[in-house]
Amino acid sequence: MTRRWNRSLSKQQSNLGPNGRRHFLGAAVGAAVVGSTFGRGAFAQAYPSRPIKLVVPFPPGSTTDIPVRAMAAEAGKLLGVSIVVENRPGATATLGPVSVAQGSAADGYTVAIAPASLWRIPHMQKVSFDPMKDFTYIAGLAAYTYGVAVMVDRPWKTLAELVAHAKANPGKVTMGGVGVGGSAHIACFKLSKATGVDFLYVPFKGGAEVSGAMQGGHIDGTTDGAWSQLVQGGKARLLTAFTEQRLARYPDVPTARDLGFDVVADSPWGLCGPKGMDPAIVRTLEQAFLAARDTPKVRELMLSWDLQPLSLGSEAFTALAARMYAQEKRNLEAIDFKPT
Repeated sequence: MTRRWNRSLSKQQSNLGPNGRRHFLGAAVGAAVVGSTFGRGAFAQAYPSRPIKLVVPFPPGSTTDIPVRAMAAEAGKLLGVSIVVENRPGATATLGPVSVAQGSAADGYTVAIAPASLWRIPHMQKVSFDPMKDFTYIAGLAAYTYGVAVMVDRPWKTLAELVAHAKANPGKVTMGGVGVGGSAHIACFKLSKATGVDFLYVPFKGGAEVSGAMQGGHIDGTTDGAWSQLVQGGKARLLTAFTEQRLARYPDVPTARDLGFDVVADSPWGLCGPKGMDPAIVRTLEQAFLAARDTPKVRELMLSWDLQPLSLGSEAFTALAARMYAQEKRNLEAIDFKPT
């Protein structure tokens, strides 16, 4: 029933306008979930029939919170219910999704944002959850962007100039980033290895602290994504991006690979829920959030925060989670991190 409905939905939606697609999606969603539930001989109301809670594991106004709220609003319109965002930061952004996985019913009415730290922290310390067994991965939505940025009052106009300065001053050029063992730390390590330069990584608690340290002259630059608003505001200069392709907003900025350095760093995130969710409900949320992410309003908002868009359904996002879980372990081993 579910697979036939999915194919039918995609085909019929293409022949409808925005309002028609919204009405059709809501009706078809209800029919699909009721049908799949009745097939098991159980009673259930059409999903969704009440507001959905979306837990964001970052503070209000953060790089993730702002686009997620926009996505939630658009997805709520498609589903015909309110999606209420609740900020639940803590435990390196794992508190939110873990609390949902361990304390909420798998009925689709409480979901969370799954950040990359969900796959990293278990390799760093003892945790009460298994990222590959305790969650249902619903949709991959975006990835943070990393690269090297310096303030415009610094003398380096290119990465080559920065590397030359660092070689002349070994162990003295500082690169700030969020946390120990995170994507910015790994990126700094990879850059040091690729260039043969010993960049000194300085960890901070959050992106705002990294930004403040750059502006105050306390660090030479950053390998984190905290440069985004500084670069857009003309206060910082992006020397290179650690992406597969050049950034749409900065087509003249070379990737590290363009410059001959094999440094790629990303930090994907998406939507998750407790384990054991009904596949039809997962498909409903997957379609709604991916459609919301593709709206002009959300696309422009993501671009303004230099987020890389992802378009991963549940199966693909689950596979990505498994790859990231293994990759994070290798990354931590590369920097000789010792678990606590």
